[in-house]
Amino acid sequence: MNKIKGSILIALIMLVLFSCQNSEQADKSYELTVNLKNIPDSTTMYFYSRASGQYVDSASVYGDSTIILSGSVDLPSLHYLMLYKKGKKRPTGYTYFYLENCN
Repeated sequence: MNKIKGSILIALIMLVLFSCQNSEQADKSYELTVNLKNIPDSTTMYFYSRASGQYVDSASVYGDSTIILSGSVDLPSLHYLMLYKKGKKRPTGYTYFYLENCN
């Protein structure tokens, strides 16, 4: 069980890659690429904004997954990526970071 938690935590730490697209909206948006490795079946990832106190998005993930999240924020703010195993009330792994639009 600790091995699974360790794998999830390592996957979350390795996940954040920010990139901007060459467009007029590049300074008004973000694109977040999440690379997950060795995720157990029946796991859901939630993208949570602490500033708004709401979940921004969610996705069912398993095995090796790549997820791209995009949008915009008014100000740089704290966000969380949390993994929940089916039937669990607490996250099995999470990471947090400050998110801002690309310049």
